[in-house]
Amino acid sequence: MKGTRRMMATLLILMMIPGLCFASGVREILFALAEDAKDYTAELNGQMNACLPYGEERLENLNRLLKHLSLRLAHAGPMNCVALLTEGEETLKVIERAEAENRQVWFSFDPERLWQSENDFFTADGLFDGLRGWERTPEILTGLRAEWLRLNEDIPALGKTLPAIYAEQTKSQTIRTKIRDVGTATQKSVITLTRAQVEEGAMQKLTGQTQNPVLAGLLAETEFSGRQQFTLYLDEGGELLRMLWNGQAGRAGDDRKISLDWKRIRTGERAWDSVTLKMPATVGTNRDVITLEMEELPEGEQPSSLRMELDWQRTLDRVKSALEARIQLSAGAEGNLTGEAELITGTGRTNRRRLLIAPDFTREADETWQGTLRCAVMLDDAAEYDMTLNAALRPGAEIPFPDGLPAETLAGGQLTEDMAQSMAARLTQQLMRLPMEDLGFILDELDADSLERIRLAADPSAEGGTEP
Repeated sequence: MKGTRRMMATLLILMMIPGLCFASGVREILFALAEDAKDYTAELNGQMNACLPYGEERLENLNRLLKHLSLRLAHAGPMNCVALLTEGEETLKVIERAEAENRQVWFSFDPERLWQSENDFFTADGLFDGLRGWERTPEILTGLRAEWLRLNEDIPALGKTLPAIYAEQTKSQTIRTKIRDVGTATQKSVITLTRAQVEEGAMQKLTGQTQNPVLAGLLAETEFSGRQQFTLYLDEGGELLRMLWNGQAGRAGDDRKISLDWKRIRTGERAWDSVTLKMPATVGTNRDVITLEMEELPEGEQPSSLRMELDWQRTLDRVKSALEARIQLSAGAEGNLTGEAELITGTGRTNRRRLLIAPDFTREADETWQGTLRCAVMLDDAAEYDMTLNAALRPGAEIPFPDGLPAETLAGGQLTEDMAQSMAARLTQQLMRLPMEDLGFILDELDADSLERIRLAADPSAEGGTEP
């Protein structure tokens, strides 16, 4: 029976993983931008375009089965829900309520009790577990929040306040200097803080100057040391064109030399940023070099668009690693969202892993987003995993939670043996109601004994009958 349960669990995971990644992405990226639309309900179904190690016939059998299955995802305040549906009927459902330190989970296949768990069943953190060499990946990759998406405005805005904050340490002059790719600067300000001033806490003045909690938190947690110098270039309209920072800073004893070069353009037709950040360790060989280019074209005669290219080279404990990100999104006036985003890890020409996400959605009059989402994982030129999801996403959700049940602790966030058996039995009962010609993915590789156990799990009263 263990082999059967493993197959059932594999099937369930195949359906749920891309759905959960999609749910987290929509909730934390798209809907986080609209403060009145953080609650959502999503309906998903899809097909596999590739899935190693399956061949063409095995993949066809999998898709014949998947056409009967779908997912319903919902998020409302502290509540999250995932339901697996067979022919539109709920087969398995998990509801989570997470409030402060109290996290409770209810399973439809174990309905008479609640479970306390320290694990979050609905985060996308595991998506980045395979990024070897990135053990200290910043939160921007593992916990994206709306505040991160505003940093390209909030950091330069903070930079413009430096001359007022450090008036005595600022030297300003009128200039006329052409800055490549940006424009002509007419004012230059240089703010220099000595090592002694930094040690006395001069940089702490910045923490209270921003309303962005992520930026304020980063400033509060950063340990500044040594001489700090900021150089600002502004145009005749007072718009910041370029910002330089040379200094020394770190976190948790990892002290780095800092060299930041930030160029930007803000017009009615274009918003463009180019950032180069070099952070070699003051002692040792650790080093990070980050280049980022981002461009946004507002709505007009052409669809609005967002383009971002990130390149991150890292040396950590003498091990080199690389991360690249490419995002190209377009949104038309009629309310559609299309494009592609990819995350690439690995160095050299081989062993490069690529995560690809390609949305193609239309926004309906009732605020529902309808369309497809392609999720793929590529190793070099081969597809390890490639799935196309059909999705409908709408704001709002109602998730009733079964209060009043006894609660137990779910050790390590893992299902107990009894729970796993109950889940497998419930899933088996529903799947065995499907047409036999669509069950080849499950049945083809099972022996007679396993088929008999599945038949009995689907209908215990049939013991002694003929095999299916």
